[in-house]
Amino acid sequence: MGQYPWHSLLTIEEKSATPVYLQIANAIIKEIQVGRMKPGTKLPGVLVTSDLLKVNKKTVEKAYSELSLQRWINVTPKVGAFVSKDLPDRENRALQSPGAFNIAEKPHFDLEGQGIFQLPPLQRGNDIVFNDGFPDGRLIDHALVSRTYRSIVNLKSYRPLLSYTDPYGDGVLREVLANYLNETRGIKCSAENVMITRGSQMALYISMMLLLKRGDVSVVSDPNYLFADETLSYLQSKIHKVAVDKNGINIDKIEEVCKRDGVRLVYVTPHHHHPTTVTLSAARRMQLLKLAEKYRFAIIEDDYDFDFHYCHNPILPLASVDTEGSVIYIGSFSKTVSPAFRIGYMVASKKFIDEAASLRKIIDFQGDAILERTIAQLINQGELQRMIRKSLKEYGKRRDYMNDLLTTELAGALKFDKPRGGMAIWVTLAEGLRLDELSKAARKQNVSISDGRAYGNKNAFRLGFASLEPWEIGEGIRVLRDILMNVLKS
Repeated sequence: MGQYPWHSLLTIEEKSATPVYLQIANAIIKEIQVGRMKPGTKLPGVLVTSDLLKVNKKTVEKAYSELSLQRWINVTPKVGAFVSKDLPDRENRALQSPGAFNIAEKPHFDLEGQGIFQLPPLQRGNDIVFNDGFPDGRLIDHALVSRTYRSIVNLKSYRPLLSYTDPYGDGVLREVLANYLNETRGIKCSAENVMITRGSQMALYISMMLLLKRGDVSVVSDPNYLFADETLSYLQSKIHKVAVDKNGINIDKIEEVCKRDGVRLVYVTPHHHHPTTVTLSAARRMQLLKLAEKYRFAIIEDDYDFDFHYCHNPILPLASVDTEGSVIYIGSFSKTVSPAFRIGYMVASKKFIDEAASLRKIIDFQGDAILERTIAQLINQGELQRMIRKSLKEYGKRRDYMNDLLTTELAGALKFDKPRGGMAIWVTLAEGLRLDELSKAARKQNVSISDGRAYGNKNAFRLGFASLEPWEIGEGIRVLRDILMNVLKS
């Protein structure tokens, strides 16, 4: 023990939140765990260790006592302290320097995952990020949300919300949300048809888990929302991609798949198709519902940004006219308020919701009950609707500004249609231009755009405008213009 380089293996951190005696104990435990201190090894006496480490002997005594209580060592009065012989002997590992990471880069066992896929660009320092279409959290009334949250915590009746509550979600929010969806989206439902989730992705995953077995056929659009594709792939569904035009996904092609292979699930974003932003026409909506009844498949309707439509009132969801239980309707407050508010929901038949709640308990027994109650109160008071109107007005201005800049600054380099709603513009580069090269060049100038892999490498991408202030949009577009103009000139 005395030959150990203790001063290099253990540095006492005086300002650490971990008491000194635990720092000593933890260092010795690590030496045992990595096999450098073998079972039966005698530890130096308290006075020797105290002198080596320049600490009080009572601190060392406390460290040895802790090690004994945890059964790492055995202490025999007048004989000494020894590493427990009951511990398994491990092969000696190479010495590490203080503070070195001991977590391996990869495990020694096999993984069943499908691999790491590209994530949309996120804010990095002072970068201007044209993301996938995120809301601007700066527009919400933070003070109001904070006051509402505190008011709930200050109520005597809030205490049950701190305990285990309900995998279905807060009962008050389920009631309030059922009424809200009835009034704003024409969905005739009750609280028993609603389950609250941590964002829409949880709702998406649970729904697909309940619907699909390995090899079951699912239909999605081409291109499609990345995380829906990834979830289906993870569940080993057989995915058929169906083309999208100006009227949305091609329903006739879906019927061809039904006749040929049978279909278990169709995933759609009919209001503002993700990623192209087109709206599924009324005729195709009715046709899709008829197909679902005829071929007995489920429709997952992901209505991720219903509230943000600029030309006229939003089109009512498929779920508003579904009377056969074909549609699982998914929405979220992450786009309405902020991505940090991880509250989503699904609306479906009572039987489906009951099964979903049962499965949810395996993943995450419940959500944030106090935050859910906060959202319920904001809806009841009309404050959520007020925040939506404020955001809608500002996002409409930002959409128009970006549309004008793209038209004037990047004419000839790309093509796009001005979206009627949503938080992003779908842009396709002109022939001869490469999106991956544009993305890489822009990154060097602190502007982030997708490289297109998330959308199937179609040389097209989403330019999110909602989360950027006008000056940020202008600066980012000018960087893209300069890069593209240089390419076109060469």
